[in-house]
Amino acid sequence: RIDKARPAYPDLSSADMAEKLRGVTDTFSTNVQRWPEYSRTRFDALIPVNSLTKPRDVSSTGGLAGRVMVGGHFYLQDDEALLIKAFPTKAKYQAIQLGHHWWESLDYANRQSSLTADQVVLSSDGAYYFIITKNDPGYSNWLDTEGFMRGVIFMRYDGLPGNSMAESLNPSAQLVKFDELASLLPRDEPIVTSVQRQRILAQRRAHVQKRFNF
Repeated sequence: RIDKARPAYPDLSSADMAEKLRGVTDTFSTNVQRWPEYSRTRFDALIPVNSLTKPRDVSSTGGLAGRVMVGGHFYLQDDEALLIKAFPTKAKYQAIQLGHHWWESLDYANRQSSLTADQVVLSSDGAYYFIITKNDPGYSNWLDTEGFMRGVIFMRYDGLPGNSMAESLNPSAQLVKFDELASLLPRDEPIVTSVQRQRILAQRRAHVQKRFNF
């Protein structure tokens, strides 16, 4: 904050710097092993790949109070896509986000790897269709895997009345071939041109730059 005085950082000795670097490498080594194992025990061993969990109130297990989450993991070939069907709810905040196998968010500034209810396009049948795939399918609700074959899916519903939603609103996932998308989506599903996509990505970058002040 610019309104708070802050003392200058102390100079680091060679020994202090060496100790900090050792700590960084130890943390890196630990995390490289921890997060894939966490993913294996949290998702791989519990639900089939390319599927989603049922909605769960995470506050009961130490998560954010008032948050209901749906999780999943994907494993996709270049000619495949994961088609997720979801619905609007009464949540104050609703979003979907992709991460890689180490549970780090994918690049959400330069790629469309996440969408909120304010950003997503509602289809004519009243559903949201999210398309998780490597290559741009030309539809509004594409979620870019950033080239990762494997990754995790987070769907957040914050502020749901009663911290629950009707079973009919549970999202679902379907593994499909990339070339099948047109036959599986509503006929009037909005198309996004390459020029429009670049405009959307430029807006995302501007929003992130404003959010983090850089």
